[in-house]
Amino acid sequence: MEKSTVATGKVEPRNEILIKPQISGIVDEVYKEAGQTVRKN
Repeated sequence: MEKSTVATGKVEPRNEILIKPQISGIVDEVYKEAGQTVRKN
């Protein structure tokens, strides 16, 4: 026997932040993969 659940709804992030540079310019490369944890130095 297998247990399953079907539901509808909306997925929202626990936290949301805005990432922006302190200076203007173009970001050529980001050294993190999607989903990786980052922290402030």
